[in-house]
Amino acid sequence: MIASYKCKAHKSFKMKKFLIPFVAGSFLVISGCAQNTNSIYQYPFNTAKISYTISGTTEGTSTVTIKGDKSVREAHIIFHKPTGDEKQDNLYIDDGQYVYSVDLDKKQAAETPNPLYDILMKVDPSQRQDFLKKIAVGEDPNNAATQQLQQLGTLTVAGQQCQMYDTGGFGQVCLWNGIPLKTSISIPDLGLNNSTVATSVQTDIDVPDSAFDVPAGIPVQKAGVDQGSVQGMTQAATQQAS
Repeated sequence: MIASYKCKAHKSFKMKKFLIPFVAGSFLVISGCAQNTNSIYQYPFNTAKISYTISGTTEGTSTVTIKGDKSVREAHIIFHKPTGDEKQDNLYIDDGQYVYSVDLDKKQAAETPNPLYDILMKVDPSQRQDFLKKIAVGEDPNNAATQQLQQLGTLTVAGQQCQMYDTGGFGQVCLWNGIPLKTSISIPDLGLNNSTVATSVQTDIDVPDSAFDVPAGIPVQKAGVDQGSVQGMTQAATQQAS
C-alpha cells in the first residue's frame, strides 16, 4: 500500500513538472469556462495578469500574463536545498505552438514544440475544460475512474472565488476559471513543501504583444520534447475525441 501511494504521488508530480514550463508552477495550461470555441484554452477574458507569492522549500514571486491563447510566466525564486540556496530568474513563454524557457541570469533561451498544442486540437472544444482540469489536479484524463473530480469546497483568493481539488494525495489546488490561484504540494521523499498563492488578479487589461517575445539579446536554441509524456497525453486526447 505504501509503495503504491508513493508511486502514484511521484507519477502525478512528474506530470506536474512536465507542465511547469508552459504555466505558472502547474499553472495556466488549464481551460476556463468557454466563450470562444476557436480559442485553445477558452478563457472567459481577453487578457489577464496574476501575481503570486511562493513559500516553503521554494520562495519568491511569479507573475503570469495572458493574452488570448498566449501566456508568459516571469518567476524570481530561490530553491532551498541541503547543499545551499539556488537562485533562479526565468521566463516561460507559451505562444501556442512553441514554448520558450528563458534563463534571465544566464541569458539563454530554449525553444520547444508545445506538446499540448496538437493534443488539444484533437480534443473536442466542449471537452477541453474537463481534459485539462484533470491534468491540473494530477489525474489521468484517459482514466474512466476519474470522470468526476472530488471537489473540496471553495475559497476566496485575491478577490476571486476558486474551487478546491485534491491533487493525487500530495497537495491541493484551487482553480478559478481553470487557473490555479492557490496550490500546495508536500512530498517529503522529494524534499518538497511548497505553497503558491495569488495576491492580485486583473482581467481585460492592456497587454502588448511584445510581452510574449524573448528579450532582445538572448539567443534561442531549439530543443526536443519528452516523447513519452506526449504519447500518453496524445492517446488520452484521441480517445476523448473519438
